[in-house]
Amino acid sequence: MSACAYCATTKRPLKSYTTVHIMAEGISYPTNSTWRMMAALLCRAKRCGIKTSLWFVLIVALLCIFVFHLTTTPTKSRVYVARPSTINSVYSIKRERNRRNVTSRKALLVIYDSTCRNVFQKIKTLLQAQRVYYETYFFVAGKQPPNLLSGNNRRAPYSLIIFTSLEIYEQMTNFHKEYYHSFCRSSNVGIIFITGAVSRSIEVGSSAGLSLYKFTAEVKSFYVYSTKFLYITKGNIHVSSHGTEWTFLNVDKGSFATVASVEYLNHDTQQSVTYPVILADDGNNDGVRRMYIGNSLDSWIVKLLLLDSIRYFSTRSVLRFELKRYILVDIDDIFVAPPGTRMKVEDVHALIATQDVLRSKVPGFTFNLGYSGYFYHQGLEEEVKGNEELVKNADKFWWFGHIWNHYQPHLAATKDYLVKLMKQNFDFAVKHNLMSRTNSYAVAPHHSGVYPVHQALYDAWAEVWGVTVTSTEEYPHLRPDCLRRGFIHQGIKVLPRQLCNLYTKTYKYEHFATGKEGIQDMAEGGYVFEVIANNLVSIFMTHISNYGNDRLALFLFEHVVNFIQRYTNLQLVTEPPLKLAEVYFGFFPAEKMPLWTSPCADHRHVDIWTDGKNCSRLPNFLIIGPQKTGSTALASFLSHHPQLVVNDNNPITFEEVQFFDDVENYQKGIEWYMSNFRYPTKNQFLFEKSATYFTHPLAPSRAVSLLPQAKIIIILHDPVVRAYSWYQHMRAHSDPIALENSFMSVLLADGSTTNNSLVGLKRHCLEPGIYYVHILRWLQHYSPQQLYFVDGTQLITNPVKVLRDIQVFLGVTELLDYAHHIRYNTDKKFYCITLRNGKQKCLGPGKGRHYPSMPVVAESLLRKYYKPHNQKLLDLLLELKVSPPQWLKPTHA
Repeated sequence: MSACAYCATTKRPLKSYTTVHIMAEGISYPTNSTWRMMAALLCRAKRCGIKTSLWFVLIVALLCIFVFHLTTTPTKSRVYVARPSTINSVYSIKRERNRRNVTSRKALLVIYDSTCRNVFQKIKTLLQAQRVYYETYFFVAGKQPPNLLSGNNRRAPYSLIIFTSLEIYEQMTNFHKEYYHSFCRSSNVGIIFITGAVSRSIEVGSSAGLSLYKFTAEVKSFYVYSTKFLYITKGNIHVSSHGTEWTFLNVDKGSFATVASVEYLNHDTQQSVTYPVILADDGNNDGVRRMYIGNSLDSWIVKLLLLDSIRYFSTRSVLRFELKRYILVDIDDIFVAPPGTRMKVEDVHALIATQDVLRSKVPGFTFNLGYSGYFYHQGLEEEVKGNEELVKNADKFWWFGHIWNHYQPHLAATKDYLVKLMKQNFDFAVKHNLMSRTNSYAVAPHHSGVYPVHQALYDAWAEVWGVTVTSTEEYPHLRPDCLRRGFIHQGIKVLPRQLCNLYTKTYKYEHFATGKEGIQDMAEGGYVFEVIANNLVSIFMTHISNYGNDRLALFLFEHVVNFIQRYTNLQLVTEPPLKLAEVYFGFFPAEKMPLWTSPCADHRHVDIWTDGKNCSRLPNFLIIGPQKTGSTALASFLSHHPQLVVNDNNPITFEEVQFFDDVENYQKGIEWYMSNFRYPTKNQFLFEKSATYFTHPLAPSRAVSLLPQAKIIIILHDPVVRAYSWYQHMRAHSDPIALENSFMSVLLADGSTTNNSLVGLKRHCLEPGIYYVHILRWLQHYSPQQLYFVDGTQLITNPVKVLRDIQVFLGVTELLDYAHHIRYNTDKKFYCITLRNGKQKCLGPGKGRHYPSMPVVAESLLRKYYKPHNQKLLDLLLELKVSPPQWLKPTHA
């Protein structure tokens, strides 16, 4: 259809085509409507006379120049952002949930597609271990790129962009490439390309003379040049062959710096050839700083260089660690091992000698020995002498207690038996002069009782040993190890513990899957090396059998220390456990508060959970409010159903548990939370109602961590009515600010002219009613299918229907007809439960209060305030395919 035909058929006013869609500050996108507007102008010119036509041509020409200027030149003009799909704003850019550790830092954006998931997973593992807050974007050709700016002041939320494949970038239109380039130039943000996934030779035209060639060959060596881009990695080092698949980077022109190259043997000429495989562009060509890494992160050295690239090219380094790394080697069960696998006198001497060697390279290096005194002097005669030699040299080591007979703490129902066993171990330490070298550190056998928390263990530790530090590999889970974290419970600091793949049954090289060479590989760029490189504090678990026989652990730690010092600038230090805890939680203060997870989601946790405990006492659904929407009435009605069992009343918070939002309650742990619920019978559903959960910023992440399968019920009442109800609620509770100020005074409160208490009351009146903001937060953790929305008005006027619909949503097997169980009370003017004797049981006098009507001016002000927020809520509900409440429908909103 021609432009004029389009104008004639649409008959739309010209002004309807004048919107310019601007994606981000300095980067503008003209939409089809812009071009349709120009087409309409031309149509009018065609229908008008020559003189008028000239004016239209001039206007069109000026408009073209203006649009071209917008699309190619950064601008500081006011920015208008088209309203995106509300729910897609939650899912299109996936926010990885490591924000709790680095909430104030800028993010790193990782762009990936289905062809490079392996590289993507390696990058994720690296970033998670380094505690980097990052976001991910799944690329689809032709799809609109992510919004690179955020907030009202249009700040750049990203300090670096990583493409997991250069082919993603090459599939973009020039228009989209310029979108990224403009953002990077204006915000000084760098781009890292992982080019190992290149499947063919390609020319990178936008990089001014760079071409890439995929090449598979037997690489002789990898050389890292000494450049300004290095930090962790040493320069001028040769590394033996690593990986066989590389992307060679051929530079025709431009100012690229070679960071690393590979040397390979050309079998045709029998000559060595060197090609660059990692190049850096400092932005001298076009103002965009880039790094090209020609490998799929298959090698330890490439991963280190990626970390160095991230540090150099991010606007403010997103990497939190400096060069210092703390390591501690625990030797668990120093007296516990089958006869024939324990340490002998010569093994003890080797242990001391290796410790001295390591101490010359790692300041303060000291082996930390754990003991269960019951097993002392057991084993073969030469092993008994080995025990004695250890005790004789006790002052050369650090010591910590296990439990006297290696008993697993979670098997003890109360602390009394644990206290008895610990006192025996304590007496053993006193007898053999171990106490002077014993820190207030302990490790439970098999990590039993540390996590999931067995309260009796923590109480016994505090009573007998005065323990302040422990460690475990189980929080939050054993795997993946890059996500192991620390926490503090009742004053005891729990540090993450690391494996080194040496266990009680690996005491000879032949017991290790790949023999001595495999252990060396773990040390030289392998698993143990990466653990140390990626963690600020590494506490390694080893066993007595790893130090006898072939002394595998001594071989491992000597090699890993030598390797780190040869190829990296990392500085290794050993400190006692108390100092390590101080360093760790000083660096990661957000981890002091644990994030409780469901023990039943991890079979290892089930195995070390106290007998008699199970997840049946965890609720199946939550009513999360918000406050003053009828949540108490809803919970009361539902609890009348024989299959729906609500929590027991709390002496402090009454009918609410308030576990996920109250710091004091949350710190009490899972055992305390479960104690609020009865054991359900068959087909019963446990639930709780805490209306404070809805608005709390941490409640969704805490809830999903412990209750990932739970269903969530949210009541949406008219926010105008809710705001006034909260004000009257505070007056009824004799709040002095509410009593001294009218509702209108509260609404007009200004932080710059009034006291903080009045502004606080205004915030509690208004903010919970901005429903879509809080719902989006819950949608970041729970799927839309797990959320159910109740019309607050319908709950008041027709609760029978509401209750039936909720039963269907929950999957109740026996539907209860509430028409026979609740009845409207004319005195109370709300519905109450009807008892078998015909009497009614209503909520207490604090519920369903009657108060003066809201002032008309206040209601008008609130309607105006909530109108844009309600529109966003309506958009969200419609996109979720949820029928909006009656008060929200267009005629009411």
